[in-house]
Amino acid sequence: MLRSLFAGVSGLINHQTKLDVIGNNIANINTIGFKSGRVSFQELLNQTVRGASRPASGVGGSNALQIGLGMGVASVDSSFTQGNLQSTGNMFDFAFQGDGFFAIGMGDSVKYTRAGGFALDGAGNLVHQSSGGILQGYLPDDDGVIRESSTLQDIVIDNSQVVSASATTFVGLTGNLKADSEAAATITETGKYMKIAQGTDTLLSLSQQNLGLDLGVRLGDNINISGMIGATMIGSSPAPLEVTATTSLQEVVDFINASIVASDGTYPVNGVNLVNGVIVVDQSPNGGTDIFDLRLNIEGNPEFNNAFTFPSIILGGMAGAPGDMSQALLTAAETTDLLIDLYNYEGMPLSGPASDIGLEGITLTIQAYVGGEANTPRNFTIDNTTTMQELMNQVQSVTGITNFGGSGVELMTDGTIRVTGNTGLVNEITSISIADAASQVTFGNTFIFNEIQAAKDTELHPVSVDIYDSVGAQHHLTLTFRKPQTFGDTIEWYWEASIDGTSALTGGDRGRLVFSPEGELVSFSYDDGSAALRISPDNGAEIIDINIQTQVGSSTLTQTAGYSSAKVVMTDGYASGSLESVFVDETGTIVGQFSNGVSDVMAQVAVANFANSSGLIRSGSNLFSESSNSGRSIIGTLKGTTVNSITPGALEMSNVNLAAEFTEMITAQRGFQANARIISTGDEMLNELVNIKR
Repeated sequence: MLRSLFAGVSGLINHQTKLDVIGNNIANINTIGFKSGRVSFQELLNQTVRGASRPASGVGGSNALQIGLGMGVASVDSSFTQGNLQSTGNMFDFAFQGDGFFAIGMGDSVKYTRAGGFALDGAGNLVHQSSGGILQGYLPDDDGVIRESSTLQDIVIDNSQVVSASATTFVGLTGNLKADSEAAATITETGKYMKIAQGTDTLLSLSQQNLGLDLGVRLGDNINISGMIGATMIGSSPAPLEVTATTSLQEVVDFINASIVASDGTYPVNGVNLVNGVIVVDQSPNGGTDIFDLRLNIEGNPEFNNAFTFPSIILGGMAGAPGDMSQALLTAAETTDLLIDLYNYEGMPLSGPASDIGLEGITLTIQAYVGGEANTPRNFTIDNTTTMQELMNQVQSVTGITNFGGSGVELMTDGTIRVTGNTGLVNEITSISIADAASQVTFGNTFIFNEIQAAKDTELHPVSVDIYDSVGAQHHLTLTFRKPQTFGDTIEWYWEASIDGTSALTGGDRGRLVFSPEGELVSFSYDDGSAALRISPDNGAEIIDINIQTQVGSSTLTQTAGYSSAKVVMTDGYASGSLESVFVDETGTIVGQFSNGVSDVMAQVAVANFANSSGLIRSGSNLFSESSNSGRSIIGTLKGTTVNSITPGALEMSNVNLAAEFTEMITAQRGFQANARIISTGDEMLNELVNIKR
């Protein structure tokens, strides 16, 4: 009887303990970071009434006879399953996802918690609101580096913290420079320079002196002759002369000779000849049939027809005397022709300052303005051996033009002098003047240059960035890129730096980029051999040396078709700044945002783990302490994985499962009731035993 009573008592006591644990769980249903408890029961002592016997001599064995003496609590375990997260919006509320504990400094000891509700106190300490302890972590060393090997420290957010100014040391460029944006050169031309036509000159190359016009002859034109010999009309004989690429002026003369035949079959003239560019019809001095209205014509070509109309009626003399040059035929000058034998585009002989002065013996001053500056002038004396090529050489020397990529001074097939400068505005030819050295009088229409194409750079592409000096003052730096010209197998670009204000660029302020034909950057250089762009601020700050980097990560400057997209993608340097805001990332890194745009790591939250978290001892205020069975804390930092991270602005709720707790409450209640029945039943049996004595 007594054994059952004591067994019932143990059941009552221990089921009450289970109910206590359940009650505590339910009471902490809304406690942040709370981890529920679970009671495990075990049986107590057993009284052995008879021991077990083994089988022997045909007799079976028997089991031991034992009577239990009740039950007890084996353990009260903590469940560290993940609780749900609740967003709070408070940046200093932290919730763990996965394993881990926050380390809380409590004087000389360290406690641990999953309740991540923190706030700043008046000294800037990040305080655990439940216990008043200070969150532990790692602070940057003197180099600004967080080291896990360092000692745990109180995390302090100093709102008065400032970041000192830092001078810019590099500018990183990437992007593209437009490949199909070519620079242009100045092109300037004179009028035509002409010379007296010879019989060997082709008809297609001729012009008439008094008009200064091309004759407009085309391949395939038919030249006809007309006029009167006495009363007989003249016609093309034996047929019109067809113009070919090689038809010469002498062939025209021969055509006239063959066509002028009197009615008696004889020639009425001594001959048709070319004299100083004039076709002369020499009538016989012995008389003969007069020639009237002699002319050559091409249908639809008034210039040609006018040039080959022979003046007046030929009566005992010549048509077009050799001394009358108004009808002279001219052709384009060549480089080997003498200047004193040439004519200008109006058909007038080249002359000096006065129209009646020839060029022979005159000293010329040749002056050119290139890139906005006057080049050194040259004096050049003309004599009876001076050729057109020598004059052109002098012009090229004065302008400083290199014979490259189409640049140079050349005589065109129509007799014009064309000057093609080097490309780019830096080589722009503003003017070329040729004047009398003595009087400095320009030669009217003798040497006049007219621009037919203006110089230009490629599309300028500026890239701007703000930089900082050692005292934090801001300066606006611009790098301007332009493409002046192409050199054989490489393409060269110029770059030039400029800076606002009165700060001075004292070195490395311009240079070149060379690209391969495939658009890859071959080299980046400074024209003065510097290793960096040097700037002297106007405020007494230290000299700034900026390394211009064209290789940024795996990207670099290119030169391909399309549009220019070169830009600054990386730079350093900043002004001084004060702390404006703080945020925390998933690794527990506390970062300060400063007014100058700088982000600086202020602290790293420490994370503790244990070999046996269930072995921790509850210390109240949502805190746990190490025990001999939990193992020593392993403290470090998170790596930011999705299964083990800190969620800022959220709290971990209690992991109590209310439905499970109520179910356990029912089982505890029924267990308690059953054990109570054991005691009451035992009491009745004892009562019956006592009543036997009656």
